[in-house]
Amino acid sequence: MHHDRKDVLLIISSSWGAIDWIMPVIVGLRKKYSEITITGITIDEALEKLFLNNIFLRDLCFEFCDRVITLNQFKKEVLFPSFLYRQLACGYNYCVNLEKNIKNIILLKYLAVLTRKVFRASLKIYEYCFSKQSNFYKNCFDRFPYQVLLRDLCGAPEPLSHKIFIDIARKNNVLDVLYPPTTDFYYYTKNNPDEIKWKHSADIFLCNSGTMSNNFINKEQNNKNKRIIAIPRYDKWWIETVLLRHELYDEVRELKNKCKVKNVYLLLIRGPMDRILTTDSYDYLMKNAIDTIAEDRNSFLIIKAHPRQSIEEIGKYLHSVKLDRWVVSGLHGMFLGSIADVVISFAVSVLFDILCLNKPVIEFYRYGSEHTHYTEDWRELGLVIPANTKDELRSAIKNINKNNNSCSENFHKIIPMSQDNNTNNVINELMAINH
Repeated sequence: MHHDRKDVLLIISSSWGAIDWIMPVIVGLRKKYSEITITGITIDEALEKLFLNNIFLRDLCFEFCDRVITLNQFKKEVLFPSFLYRQLACGYNYCVNLEKNIKNIILLKYLAVLTRKVFRASLKIYEYCFSKQSNFYKNCFDRFPYQVLLRDLCGAPEPLSHKIFIDIARKNNVLDVLYPPTTDFYYYTKNNPDEIKWKHSADIFLCNSGTMSNNFINKEQNNKNKRIIAIPRYDKWWIETVLLRHELYDEVRELKNKCKVKNVYLLLIRGPMDRILTTDSYDYLMKNAIDTIAEDRNSFLIIKAHPRQSIEEIGKYLHSVKLDRWVVSGLHGMFLGSIADVVISFAVSVLFDILCLNKPVIEFYRYGSEHTHYTEDWRELGLVIPANTKDELRSAIKNINKNNNSCSENFHKIIPMSQDNNTNNVINELMAINH
């Protein structure tokens, strides 16, 4: 294809944590090529609420995208039959929610089969209704005549609404770019390779070329049609941008005032979630982490919850901490890490935002099938200081700086940092005249 300009369609479909991995490219594209058009689309109702609350990413989207379309606007814009969409989505989601609440292994096995059948039936109905309707696709592409599609590593099964734009990309020779969060990508390629096989249709993958992506790169290295480019999230210019932009927010100034003359602890948490963290383990981690931090009488605690976690229940764990000595914050991990003295993580990937600042992270977590199906990836890679018990956590806090050099060195082996090379390489690849 030969174009004097490029239109870019950015799909915000899985999480705001995922879009954070591609935002340096969006900002860089806009600054370097003022003539391009960038459209962002959210196609998840939960994300619409997060979109309004995440001031950093929301402001960047509105500033550097020509338009940001939310779910309801999306249905109108592309003439998506909302009734059919709701019936299919509700049927699948109903089965998924049932699965989460059933403990009986036999029933769970049959329900899992039913869930897959519902999804497959939904997919067949979807393909019958839409793939045959050339006017529908023409309407989509006429409204969004994009030449580059940026999409994240959404969880399997792929959302039906996500598939629309991928189908349009196939039919119109659009450059298809997958930008998986490096941390999730490592976990899936190592532990659940079958779950991302169907995602390999993309033309370009933005993933780190080091240890964390080796499993995937080894599979794709003989395929000349696939291109793999390092991800730009940890380019130095982007880290500086994140930190400088946060100085514009009143919330940041208030938080800095609260942190004065105190030891600042940053606790990165995730709530109980099927297969990831049991309720009992979460309760154990929260109680012991907060009680240990409260032992420091000169402490100030910042809690950063997972974006999909309900924060209402966090307060019940904070009885041992004075009201003026803690806050739950949704600010960017890089900024929170920059003002923290000690960082403790419940095995959440935002810990990478701390490591890029050359600060150590204590991973306080309980592994094993009775607690979680997660594997000890970050510990195996030497990125964190491990702690499984309250006593181990106390010891890790006391000796936190002794392991700092090794953690930082291991991080930089996995994710080589540059001033702006990774960003420029991605932009140049996306804006190439031919693909």
